[in-house]
Amino acid sequence: IDSAGSELLENPPMATPWERLQWTKAAVSTQLAPLPQLSNTLASIARGIGARQLEDLARGCLPLEVDGQRLLAAVVWVVEPTCTNESSWEQSCQLLLAGGSSEAFAERLATWEPIRNAAAWRLARARELLLVIWGWVAAGCGGVPVLATLFSWASLAVTMAPLAEQAQNLQPINLVVKKGISRVERAPPGKRQDASAKAWTNVLFVIDAPEKSRDNWWWLTLIRTMVIMDPPWPTDEGLEGDGSAGSIRQPGPASWRRGSIVKVNQKADGAASPLLDLGSEGSPFGFSHAR
Repeated sequence: IDSAGSELLENPPMATPWERLQWTKAAVSTQLAPLPQLSNTLASIARGIGARQLEDLARGCLPLEVDGQRLLAAVVWVVEPTCTNESSWEQSCQLLLAGGSSEAFAERLATWEPIRNAAAWRLARARELLLVIWGWVAAGCGGVPVLATLFSWASLAVTMAPLAEQAQNLQPINLVVKKGISRVERAPPGKRQDASAKAWTNVLFVIDAPEKSRDNWWWLTLIRTMVIMDPPWPTDEGLEGDGSAGSIRQPGPASWRRGSIVKVNQKADGAASPLLDLGSEGSPFGFSHAR
């Protein structure tokens, strides 16, 4: 991801709406790329969960220690959108047996999508519970295989939280860029310049949304190398043009290929390494993650 991001930053788009649409699509797509694979892994783990064993747990046919109950409470925090408090054992059992069996619950885990279903604060609480029971998990989850599988699923889900949170922030840009490119491609050849200009203007409305205006490049901060490289176009460039259809003010001189080594060395001279803060302000996941 870092290499792909650096490659994009080293090759900024031409100062035309169409080039910038394409560049922005590539930048956002690069940052969203890991999620489908991680989601598929989650689904694969979930499909390995034995619904019969889950049902035996919920009906009391298998012994369950307190840490096992905490594990199920953590899973409830992840998957249940109405969960606002720690679920009791009885409430966890009701969720496991929703629909009369545990098959529906196992399928719910298999279809859980981080972009659509994740909530940062709920995943943060689930993460805390999983850390508490780590010793019990390392000792074998009480000898109950289905609990080990549930722990694997829940651990991956909460680990994805920073990526999911940022992906949710990027989705509006992703959607408006794809919609704009589609409209340009459908436009007659003689109208594509105007269509490109309108599409890029729509993207700028999302990128420069008032709640994000404090940081011109909030949508690119997923690219960790951004902290030692130049932005793709001047930060003071708005919607100004020369009046012609689809025009964008030409950017001034940039240092795309000069200074990279100097900047990296400056970081090595005592400054903090350019790790990305994947969490937004106030997020429970506002800590640095190396990828």
